[in-house]
Amino acid sequence: MTGKARWIKVVTLLFVLGCALFSSSTKADIETIYSLEWLVASHDYVVDGIVSDRRAIPGQRDQFFLTLKTSGLRLKGSIAESFTAVIFGTKPTVGQRVIVFSKTEYAASSCGRDPKTGKLEFFPRQHITRFLDGSNHWFLPSRDFERIEGIDALEKRIRLVARGPVARRSIRLPVPPSSELGAGRITNAPVLVVPRDAASESYLHKLIGSKLPDDRTLGVVLLKEYESVANIRLLLSLRNDPATVLVDGEMFYPVRDAANHVLEIWEVPLQ
Repeated sequence: MTGKARWIKVVTLLFVLGCALFSSSTKADIETIYSLEWLVASHDYVVDGIVSDRRAIPGQRDQFFLTLKTSGLRLKGSIAESFTAVIFGTKPTVGQRVIVFSKTEYAASSCGRDPKTGKLEFFPRQHITRFLDGSNHWFLPSRDFERIEGIDALEKRIRLVARGPVARRSIRLPVPPSSELGAGRITNAPVLVVPRDAASESYLHKLIGSKLPDDRTLGVVLLKEYESVANIRLLLSLRNDPATVLVDGEMFYPVRDAANHVLEIWEVPLQ
C-alpha cells in the first residue's frame, strides 16, 4: 500500500475512532468557536465602551457605523475617547455597553468609496468587526477550553493577552467533551480557534504523551504546523508506537502512520 493510500486509511480510521477533529458530523455541522486569545491576537483594537451612535452605511444593506464612547477604556490599540468601526446587523443599540474587536481596515477612517458608484466599500460578513454585548452574560471561551465570564474577568484576561507576544496564525483544536466548554455536547464536536504559538504546541505535546491512542494520533496530526528539530525527533520516536486498530480485517498502526505522514510532509528522509 502506498503512503498516500495508507494515509487515507488513517483518516478513515480517525473517523472510526471518533476523533473530535474528524467527527462523524459533516464539516458544515462542525461548530467553530473563537477563543478570547485569538480574538485579541487577530484584531488591532479591543475597546470597551458605550454605544453612542449607530448609523446605516449609505448604499450598504445591514451594515452600520458603530461609534463607542470609550472613556479611555481601550484594551488594545491606540485610540481617542471615541471609536467608530463597521458592524453587520442591527445590534447592539445606543446606550448599550460592548467590547469591540476591530481591525484597522474595518475602522470608519479606512472606509473608501467605489470610484464608479460613490458607495462606501462593502465588507463581507465574516470580516465585520466582532463585538460582545453582554447578552451572553459577558462570556468568551479561553484557549484552555474554559468559560471566562463577567466583564471584570474578561477585561483582566484581555489586558494580559494584549501585553504578550502576538501570534499571526491560528490553529483549530477539537474541544474535549470532558472540558467545561465541551460539557453537554453529544452529537457535535466543536473546534476552538487559538493562536498558533508555543502554548498550543505544548498542548499538542500533552496529547502526544497521552495513554490514549486517539489523543496521540490527533496530537501528531496537528503537530505538522510546528516543524522543528525537536519535533522531528519526537515523531521519529513514535514510529514504533504500539497502538493498533483493526479496520476491514486489516491491522493499522494509527500513531505510527500519522507520524510517518507528517514526517513526509516535512521531507524528512525515512528508512
